[in-house]
Amino acid sequence: MLHAIYHNKGKLWQRYVGHRDGLEGNVHAEDEITSAFLGTQVFLDTVHVWKLWQAIVGDEITPPNETLPPASCAIKLWPKKSRIEPDALITFAWPNDVIRHLLIEFKWDAGESGDNQLIRQWDEFLTADERNNSWHLFIAKDISPALPYCNKWRIRPITWLHVRSALCSIPRDGKLAVYCDLMDKFFLKIKIYPFKGFRHLPESCDMHTNRLWHVISSKSRSPTKLFKLPNLPDFPQAQNREIFFSISQKTRR
Repeated sequence: MLHAIYHNKGKLWQRYVGHRDGLEGNVHAEDEITSAFLGTQVFLDTVHVWKLWQAIVGDEITPPNETLPPASCAIKLWPKKSRIEPDALITFAWPNDVIRHLLIEFKWDAGESGDNQLIRQWDEFLTADERNNSWHLFIAKDISPALPYCNKWRIRPITWLHVRSALCSIPRDGKLAVYCDLMDKFFLKIKIYPFKGFRHLPESCDMHTNRLWHVISSKSRSPTKLFKLPNLPDFPQAQNREIFFSISQKTRR
């Protein structure tokens, strides 16, 4: 599927951005995206999978005193234990019996499933020993459901945009290069877009006069108003208070 999407063959990806053919009762977008992103990683070498998740999560997932990549990697999709089913469990192992688990919950256009889904995954799916060597990842468009737990255990809220950006930052190497290119095109198709700035900002700002000009255009793209902010202090300069600007306009009836 990823190769077909990369070469613009077929439109299966449209299922994940709201298009329906009227024949399917339910589209399992979240599970299919999980399979496309994570299921394909089983074909990568262990060192490539490790590089990938290091880029996504950060160096903190590296066990202390470990300078080499893990010797093995096991990826389990939808493991189940006592009616608790996270989306994935990745286990990295080093020759000296050091283990690192990544317990992962993916979300697309949904929040937590049931009451305390994330709490139960961490407390009941993992044993006490496993929790000592685990990171809990919540990967979603909207990461707000995981934010209240950030100070309670090793949970990391991660946006899909961050995942795409992390893949683009990895040095290209063999199979990993192919995987990253395919996934980048896939994320582009399903509308995981990087931030590209504000459309109406001027190309340059005169820092010598301490003024910032901003033209606000109507739908016809013709300039309607020109606002001038008060003189700003030279940059950089510490301030003792924050300044907020707000511009409002009554809606025409």
